[in-house]
Amino acid sequence: MSTENWPSVRLQGSSNWDTWHAMIHRMASQPPGVWAYINPELSEQEVTALERPEYVHDDDPNYAQHLNMSALNAYDARCTQLDNTRQQIEATVPFQFHEVFSCDVAAYGMLRSLHKRFCPSQMERKQLVRQRYEAIR
Repeated sequence: MSTENWPSVRLQGSSNWDTWHAMIHRMASQPPGVWAYINPELSEQEVTALERPEYVHDDDPNYAQHLNMSALNAYDARCTQLDNTRQQIEATVPFQFHEVFSCDVAAYGMLRSLHKRFCPSQMERKQLVRQRYEAIR
């Protein structure tokens, strides 16, 4: 899956965090699905780690080969999707915000750092709703 097939929402800060986050979430939830590996609302202990599958042994070598190839193909697809998601994050976060995740190279770390910086608190969400309401009133 290529990132250029996705509509882009550029992160502008807390004001459009929810829209930007929803775009990344949709992308990472498409099959084979990697959201469990990068969900920024989970701690490092809670997030699922993507691990290379172990080799399966079976009395039937053809069956074992089939199982191993299926597991490796699924693993490779998830690795590709994680990389595409990371690229989409980099492409939709303006350069001036890259310092927020400059120490992070994986999508989870990038999202976690951006989440800490830009996800609005409950108080900020209430203020945004109030501002939007006042603007259309």
